[in-house]
Amino acid sequence: MPAVPFVLPLPYPKQEFLMKFLPIAALLALAMTGSATAELGYWKTEDVKPGLQGTGRTVLKGNEIEEFQCTVLGVMKNVFPRQDMILVRLSGLNLEHYGIIEGMSGSPVYAEGKLLGAVAYGWGFSKEPIGGLTPAEQMMRLLDEPPAEAVGKQGAMMKPRDFRPASVRKLARLRRQSDVTAADARAGGGPPAVSASFRRLRSPLVIAGCAPGVFRHFSPKFERMGLLPVQGGGAGDGGDAAAEIQPGSPVAVSLIEGDMMIAGVGTVTERIGDRILAFGHPMMEMGRSRLPLATASIDAIMPSMYSSFKLSSIGKPVGTLLIDRNEGIYGRIGEPPAMVPLKVTMEREDFPGREEYAYRLADNDYLTPILVDISLYSSMLIKGDPPPEFTAYYHVKVTTDDNEVIDIRDMATSGSWWSIYSIFDAAAGTVGCLLSNPFKEVRVTDVQAEIDLRLGDASAYIDSVEVIDIKTPPGGSARVRVNLLRFREKAESIVVSVPIPADLPEGVYEVSITDSEGALQADSSAVPSRFDPRSYDEMLRLLRLSYAANAIYSVIHLPKTGIAIGGKELGNLPASALSMLTPVGKSNSRMITSVMKSSHPTDYKIIGSQHVQLVVEKED
Repeated sequence: MPAVPFVLPLPYPKQEFLMKFLPIAALLALAMTGSATAELGYWKTEDVKPGLQGTGRTVLKGNEIEEFQCTVLGVMKNVFPRQDMILVRLSGLNLEHYGIIEGMSGSPVYAEGKLLGAVAYGWGFSKEPIGGLTPAEQMMRLLDEPPAEAVGKQGAMMKPRDFRPASVRKLARLRRQSDVTAADARAGGGPPAVSASFRRLRSPLVIAGCAPGVFRHFSPKFERMGLLPVQGGGAGDGGDAAAEIQPGSPVAVSLIEGDMMIAGVGTVTERIGDRILAFGHPMMEMGRSRLPLATASIDAIMPSMYSSFKLSSIGKPVGTLLIDRNEGIYGRIGEPPAMVPLKVTMEREDFPGREEYAYRLADNDYLTPILVDISLYSSMLIKGDPPPEFTAYYHVKVTTDDNEVIDIRDMATSGSWWSIYSIFDAAAGTVGCLLSNPFKEVRVTDVQAEIDLRLGDASAYIDSVEVIDIKTPPGGSARVRVNLLRFREKAESIVVSVPIPADLPEGVYEVSITDSEGALQADSSAVPSRFDPRSYDEMLRLLRLSYAANAIYSVIHLPKTGIAIGGKELGNLPASALSMLTPVGKSNSRMITSVMKSSHPTDYKIIGSQHVQLVVEKED
């Protein structure tokens, strides 16, 4: 039977009706969509008194919202700059046993029919469920902030912008935004030190589909960001995702989707139309952001003497996080933001077969490189740790929204502890450089990585060097025997030819027989201006710079021959011209030297350097 529309009989003429009731309708609309709601439906902090009784909402199992009780103990003023905290004691839902549960962050508390605040703070090892609420009045400030879409630039954590892209992949991994090193991995991930100070509740960071070794490796990093890494699952698709989001229900901020899922979980505090407030404290203090929001469900509560926490599963994308600040997070229900696709193709000789993994990563200047790192690492370890001796051949391709492509092919071995990280640097470091470059706003639109892991360590160390041709004329070639040490293999010698420039004056010259890192060091030391980009195009050139890991490089160090002024090189200058052009007291000029470099391909990953002297002398 078709629905019959309800028609309100009008006791007034039409114009008189509009004059009487439109102002009332306008006020109601304002209350539903704007800051008027804060005035009508939320407690002002100054009105909150000790003894006030309230009721909170949260989920302990599945998506069923349950109620707990709250008693106000007092209001702590200015605990953070211009931010108060309502001190409360919670009860019910077995909180006397659990304590305040991590994952309850954002759980709304109501008193006398108005929103009082959101559960956000607690104490470790507390004998009673005493904690702190972020006042609702302060959370409502988020609604007045212009979101990222309005100001055109996402926020990022306060990180120094160390921009030295030439060193991204080869020299010392200078632009690794993930900062995950062996020291980080050993830092441990236990609970924070016990103190009398309250702390914000950590948001459980659900990690699903991740290799166990990766979970252990990266957990300390996330813990230092104020998150609680826990292994969880994906809840799959089903139900009306938008309808599931209401005050008291769990909500997730997705960082990785696809074959692995990583998301921070908290609780919705308020929903006003398509806008939501949640967490009651920052997730990662990202400021203005565009991160995906998703539904979540609670699998269980894990009791802990230090601090109990929720075990969760992640559901469907449902919207966009726009602001992540001290008062909480603010987002909109609707179309989620675009993510960065990452495809990893993995082959391992110890596990025959070709595996493909597809990920979608949050698009964020700071986070995306970390997420690339995690995804690559997990893809390598899904079938277990690499064998003790291996050689990895890899191909990484990064594409930007202006159709620039950075294409990297190289190899890594187990012979050098840091060598394996060159695979991650090739992708994560390049992505980090592009996203944080100071020249142009750039987005990464696609990342692809192919890794072929073979048994056996194909590294070779340069043990010693012998000059065969003691004297070489200008324009000739000096033969040098390079003695290589192989892992569990017989030593091997390779003869390489070192070309001598035809215009090289007679004399004794130092020659370096080195690996790819040594070649890069020689170039960057001789002509540092080439490694100090002053434009987007120069940055791209440096990112595409390639030093083959399987090559032996010969480098002849020549005398100083020029100067670089403001990035422009003036080389091969006579001493008189060099003296005239050398500015005094100016910082944009650098002396440059010359190196004669040549490469000699091998079947091995070359490691190490040796130095010899060559005599250049004309033939009689």
